[in-house]
Amino acid sequence: MATKPLNFEKGMERLEEITGLLDMGGVALENAIALYEEGCKIADALQKKLEKAERAVSIAPVGQEAPNTEENLQQIHDINPASGPKPEFGGEPTLF
Repeated sequence: MATKPLNFEKGMERLEEITGLLDMGGVALENAIALYEEGCKIADALQKKLEKAERAVSIAPVGQEAPNTEENLQQIHDINPASGPKPEFGGEPTLF
């Protein structure tokens, strides 16, 4: 079964939930290990999203906007697919 791409904000919420459960204690060892592993996977996925966002932002020189190229728009959408439908490419650039 394929999983949906992780929304950054939802991933952060889940990480906070997991750390709260583990901090409280009282979680059975097997459940604690499963929560820890889930947290590691989420943290890794979120780190990759942050790195991708950093690359997209670093394309533009300091003080200038990045050009609305198809690649840049696709990177922005890939980072946060919840931002709406995939952008249509071609024609005049649009502001988000």
